[in-house]
Amino acid sequence: MKKITIPNLEKEPQYGEILLDRQNVFHGIGFDFIRLKGILEKGILSEQAAMREDLDLKRNYRGYNLNDSVSLVESPSLSGCFKFGCFGVYIKNGISFVIKNELTYKVPKGSPRYSGYQDEIFAGDKVRRENIVGVMIPDDLLNTPLTGLSLGLEKMGFDYIDDRCRKLLSDLEKETEYHSDTTVLEELIKRRQNNEKQELDLLKKDTERSEIFEAMEKEMWQHIKNAYAKKIGIDQPTFKDVLKLYLPSSMKVYNSDGFEIFL
Repeated sequence: MKKITIPNLEKEPQYGEILLDRQNVFHGIGFDFIRLKGILEKGILSEQAAMREDLDLKRNYRGYNLNDSVSLVESPSLSGCFKFGCFGVYIKNGISFVIKNELTYKVPKGSPRYSGYQDEIFAGDKVRRENIVGVMIPDDLLNTPLTGLSLGLEKMGFDYIDDRCRKLLSDLEKETEYHSDTTVLEELIKRRQNNEKQELDLLKKDTERSEIFEAMEKEMWQHIKNAYAKKIGIDQPTFKDVLKLYLPSSMKVYNSDGFEIFL
């Protein structure tokens, strides 16, 4: 007798509705908590929009987008990019916003703004706060100490990474009143700049660059940890501890597979 396989109708879905809804789009910010706070207050701004509101904006990643538009990521259900593309690189592994009701467009291949990611899309120069309907986070990192997270410095463009780090610490000081001694960071920045200028063997250059970025990551996170330890009043604040500082109770939170979670 031929064996009949009966499908398991009670099997848990692989992805939540938030990722399967083709109208949703996403915007990732890594683990930049100051930017999280700013976006929850003012929305997502292009450089031009930030200038209109007299705000100083530094880009998180190398990109083509933040002069007069905002880079977003389309629903992974459209392209199947659940684990790769912009979604896999910039959305799944950090803090991301779930956005509705935005008019978006794609740029054609060969355009100066085309990044090579098939799921990258663009909106106008501002995503309004009211169009942000949720925050998506990797829930397996919720109880991770801050020093165990990654800023993704190697993903940032070399032309503005230095100012991005300086501004993050400056904004953090305003937020927490913790003053960071940036002597070591400035030394690492000089090493990174010299590395870019030197004509070295490619493998040696890449190895040294990776070592510098690793050291910069450790230095940055030590300052970030110390600042939030002072603000929250605990020695080893976790990812969840900081999120709870900023996320309003009305904001829905989802894990990286699109299922709602509760902090």
